[in-house]
Amino acid sequence: MLTVVDAEQNTFPIDTDATIEVENFKVFLEADTNIPAEQQVLQFQGTKLEDGKRTLASYGVSDQDLLMLADARKVVPGAGTQWEENGRMAEVARSQILQSVPLQDQLRSSNPALLDAALHSQERFLQAIGHQRGHLQQMRARSDLALADPFDVEAQRRIEEAIREEQVYANMEHAMEYNPEVFGNVIMLYVDLKVNGHPVKAFVDSGAQTTIMSPECAERCGIMRLVDTRFAGVAMGVGTANILGRVHSAPIQLAHDVFVSGSFTILEVCIDGFV
Repeated sequence: MLTVVDAEQNTFPIDTDATIEVENFKVFLEADTNIPAEQQVLQFQGTKLEDGKRTLASYGVSDQDLLMLADARKVVPGAGTQWEENGRMAEVARSQILQSVPLQDQLRSSNPALLDAALHSQERFLQAIGHQRGHLQQMRARSDLALADPFDVEAQRRIEEAIREEQVYANMEHAMEYNPEVFGNVIMLYVDLKVNGHPVKAFVDSGAQTTIMSPECAERCGIMRLVDTRFAGVAMGVGTANILGRVHSAPIQLAHDVFVSGSFTILEVCIDGFV
């Protein structure tokens, strides 16, 4: 995935990689931007991508990179492109942010995404400005639509969808700030230990109410004979399984010098070799 930003800070995500040739990449852009391929001025880190036969990768572009787009028809001869002017203004703004601790503190509470982008790189900062400007444009368009004809059914449907998208975006922003763990990968924790002197591998579940073991594992550990069948029943949760009973106490060894005792619920499950 590559991202292109035009002179008005509109962003265009292009689902391709950097192995594509420049001329073919411009064909994709023409469909999204309505700028003819021959009028597109592409730049990456200050270098113009002028050779259509070369790949983006040959210019140093990698996947997830940001490219700048200008319309050659709107460039005044002898002057820089609007994107270059915006880039200079953004560089000044970013420099002010980097040099001002009070300004960083203010952004940390009011606009953390923009601060993070400024601290990362100039390209990320420009992309963040474009995204936020696009969000404001959507809100403005929604307001204009309501004022144009508040009783139009199609206008109401689009307003409702815009409100829903805004709520979804706000919900995700809230989760990223207060529950960032939901966006991470869950790492399963296994530990090696011994039960009644027999080596087994245990899966650690910090939210479990009891320690379970399969009948096969209990047999191998020599504790199946200690099962108290008065505690038999049915376990219900994510699925169901028969409880054969409970072993009230069995020796557990962790590492070389940690010895504790624990109880095990013997469950009819296919987890042979695991606790």
